[in-house]
Amino acid sequence: DYGFCGGGMLPNIFLPAKKEGFARFDAKIKELEELGVPRKDQFHVLWVDFQKSSTWTRFNLRGWKYFGDPEWVAEFKRRLVMLRDRFIELGMDYSNWALFTIDEPWGDPEKKGTSGWYAVEGAKIIKSVDPKIKIWTDPWKIGDGFQHHYLKWYDILVPNFPYIMP
Repeated sequence: DYGFCGGGMLPNIFLPAKKEGFARFDAKIKELEELGVPRKDQFHVLWVDFQKSSTWTRFNLRGWKYFGDPEWVAEFKRRLVMLRDRFIELGMDYSNWALFTIDEPWGDPEKKGTSGWYAVEGAKIIKSVDPKIKIWTDPWKIGDGFQHHYLKWYDILVPNFPYIMP
């Protein structure tokens, strides 16, 4: 009815460590096709969750490496390139997907440790890989003085649900 369809996927499905790890990702896209949604009409919001307690803020690379460590950044970028390339291999483009980096970021994005900081720093890393990758988030508050940070780096901003209710 709305002219679009989305498919949400968990992090371990779409950002595997090896190219062979895309089987579940491919199955979700095929499942939507079998339901009558062609690839060109699919839109996927892919969760990478940069919250400080998230599994995506650390990788075990011969010892734990954390969000922002040079080794972590290199590994995340490597996996992100694999994801982007997989979409291309499947005949999909940048209009078919976006990364959801953090849920309801709050606090000053210039203050290390706030979820706002994780959101903006994560967005910078993503855009350094490929500025055409779309990034999505839902800032905690509208009018808290921090929106300009998100507007600079994010392509899709969705107001937090309580702020759009009458």
